[in-house]
Amino acid sequence: MKRSLVLIATAVLITGCGGGGGGGGSTAPQQSGSAAKVTLEWWHLSTTEPLKSLWAQRAKDFEAKHPNVTIKATVLENDAYKAKLTTITQSGKAPDLFATWGGGVLKQQIDAGLGRTSPPTSPTSCPASRRPR
Repeated sequence: MKRSLVLIATAVLITGCGGGGGGGGSTAPQQSGSAAKVTLEWWHLSTTEPLKSLWAQRAKDFEAKHPNVTIKATVLENDAYKAKLTTITQSGKAPDLFATWGGGVLKQQIDAGLGRTSPPTSPTSCPASRRPR
């Protein structure tokens, strides 16, 4: 069930442009017909305003639209984030969603199987005005 995604997937998920089908968690129906409970572990390093509040609100908005999903956010300052992310990714237990850096760090994470690219945004899952440019 755990799949690591990079920052782009975080933006797609949190802004609601994922269409519900590209997330890392399972939403298989249970016997009662409701979706299975999913907790997404999300790490980011937006410790200051305005992003700190923005990301927290986006997570709440997403949870409101998807009552079976709980987002557990871990917010760390830059140096602590780099150290902890390095340690946890080396253990093979990366968060479901995490911000990362392009270039060599990202390539190493992808090569180690710790991430994947997000699916392309379809015209039906996200209005044109909210698509990444």
